Amino acid sequence: MIRSGRLYRYIGREYITAFIVSFIFFFFIFFVNQILVLAQKILLKNVSISQVLFLVVLSIPQFLLYTMPFSSLTAASMTIGNMSSQNEILAARSSGLHPVRIFIPVLLISLFFSAGTLVIADKMIPYSAQLYKDVYADILQSLPTLELEPYSSTQFGRRVITVGEIEGDRFRNILIYDDSDPSNRRILTASSGSLSLIDLEKMTYKIDLDKAEFVSTDSSDLQSFSVAKAENLVMNLSLMSDSSPFVTITPSQMSLTQLAEEAEKTDVNLNNGSLFWHQYYVSEMHKKIALSAACSLLVIVAFPISLFRVRNGRLIGFGLSMFIACIYWFFIYFMQVKAISSESNAAIFVWIPNAVFFIAGTIMIRRMRK
Repeated sequence: MIRSGRLYRYIGREYITAFIVSFIFFFFIFFVNQILVLAQKILLKNVSISQVLFLVVLSIPQFLLYTMPFSSLTAASMTIGNMSSQNEILAARSSGLHPVRIFIPVLLISLFFSAGTLVIADKMIPYSAQLYKDVYADILQSLPTLELEPYSSTQFGRRVITVGEIEGDRFRNILIYDDSDPSNRRILTASSGSLSLIDLEKMTYKIDLDKAEFVSTDSSDLQSFSVAKAENLVMNLSLMSDSSPFVTITPSQMSLTQLAEEAEKTDVNLNNGSLFWHQYYVSEMHKKIALSAACSLLVIVAFPISLFRVRNGRLIGFGLSMFIACIYWFFIYFMQVKAISSESNAAIFVWIPNAVFFIAGTIMIRRMRK
């Protein structure tokens, strides 16, 4: 008679080992590209290696929200798949232990991973993101640049600058959208112009525009707007506070408390064009919780579909979990987009992927018990 405690410890060790291997794999999948792009952009500005490495370390928690559930799923598939291929589950059943009980240590450990992921989403990501922005802002202030590329858009905080052809310091067909004041959104277009730095310390640029048109709208009154035209227009653009999109805290980098507060603020002003931001905050808040819960929910699906006796069960389990992870990632991303663009409760959309996977896993386990 096999002692359950000894078996559970064995399964737990196998699951944790597989989790570590899976975590390293997904770490590189999610992070290496972003890290290389960041390092390239910073190193081109002659920033010290120590500052680059510090930024890389600070960026890591922002991606753990996906790495943890996918690693948990993969570890469960590899562990159960390997035990099935080695006939270890068959041996346990022959000793009177039901396969569902074999799943208990995996589920308990995955609940611990869910709690840890929630702490990362609610505490570590906001803290590291804010510190990341502060460090990056200091770097930009010491090396101020306004980098405009031809036929592209560049965001600086709540400002978006789009230009066409660029020759030297002159450009054609520029559009500047300024959303820094939600009650007074402004759009500026011009056929051509030039850019020059006039204040290095304050990161202020002068933009000379030809044949400019200026439109200002009032979000409280959609029927109210003003239009102005000028043959020549000179404007000063300060990037001290919003010099780069990296300096702006996004909803995905906020804590659950911050997201709830922002959602409540926008909920009060839904009639003033704030529906998009309200849905964004609500969906992001619930996505953090849903992804944390996915550390446990996804292993429920992995367990019944990994109970096959084939050679290389660990490898088959790894491949199978990759397929499920891709489906889940696309599913939750698609539902968040739907949530943001819908007027319905955003939380419902975000939790649909978890509900579908939980129901599917539960049905398969129930059939397995029969």
